[in-house]
Amino acid sequence: MGRRINPTKNCFRWYHARPPWTLGCRGAWGRIGAATDRHRFYPTADHDDAERWAQALIRRNMKRGYQPMDAGGCETS
Repeated sequence: MGRRINPTKNCFRWYHARPPWTLGCRGAWGRIGAATDRHRFYPTADHDDAERWAQALIRRNMKRGYQPMDAGGCETS
C-alpha cells in the first residue's frame, strides 16, 4: 500500500497491490478522498507468481514516487 502526494501538481494518489485468495494479483489505485477507485486483476499460474506480480507492482509505483504505508494508512520509515 502506498501514496503519492504533491500539492503543487494537485496529485493526491494511493495504490494497493496484493495477491488475493485466488490465483492472481489484484492492483487497486485512485485519488485520495474520491468516492470511486480503479482496480485490475492479473491472473497467474500459482501463488508464487501472484506474489512476484504484487512485488513488481509495488516496485513500479515506488519508482513513480509513491511512499509505502502500513495497513492503517500511516507512512512507514
